[in-house]
Amino acid sequence: LAHALSACHALSHLDLSRNQLGEEGATSLASAIPHWPALTHLDLRQNQICDLGFGELARALGSASPLQYLDWSENEMTENEAVAAMLGRLSNLHTLLWTEMAGASIGSLCAPRPLMGRKSGAFGGGLTRLDVSKSVLEEEEEAALLAAALSRAPNLASLQLSQLNLGPALRPLPFAAALAGALASCNRLLHFDLSWNDLGIEAVTLVLKGCGASVEELELGGNGVHWREVLHVMWGEE
Repeated sequence: LAHALSACHALSHLDLSRNQLGEEGATSLASAIPHWPALTHLDLRQNQICDLGFGELARALGSASPLQYLDWSENEMTENEAVAAMLGRLSNLHTLLWTEMAGASIGSLCAPRPLMGRKSGAFGGGLTRLDVSKSVLEEEEEAALLAAALSRAPNLASLQLSQLNLGPALRPLPFAAALAGALASCNRLLHFDLSWNDLGIEAVTLVLKGCGASVEELELGGNGVHWREVLHVMWGEE
């Protein structure tokens, strides 16, 4: 398949989700990527790709990739450094879907890495959509990295942080305070999903204080908050 696709030099949109590519398939795909200089959309969701295949794909994408949309959800990498290195090179990326990633931590997406004399991370100024739902956020250090990364993405329009499987070492209030500070920089945010994190009313209140007036869709279900409390926090109603 990769050999046949390599002849499609004008390819800009490629969806190979749920095809069980595995390591061998990912490696073959990586060999075809240089033949697609116009590739802007790549969906590799749920393909059982581990560290070896990811590493080959990361090298193939390179620093000049025009890739704008990447869905890497439900794969199985654990090499966090490789994750950060590749995402740091994708300077044109505006949509990143990274859901149900049990192996690679959210912190790996956020930590800046030196690149061409500057600090670079996955969350560049051009990022407009980020979904890391159903992934793992275990430590306060990772929460701080996430908050710092979000503060470098002022053009975010959609942010999904649902079901983060918050680790026992992560206290809700410091996480909420850091997140609120980051959201204050995201003044174009339209859709914000913080559902099913069981944060409680104090943490939710802190986060909401950071949300700007631009937010049109807000998902807060599954946080142990009564609807009357939400009304009071957001509009001062009893």
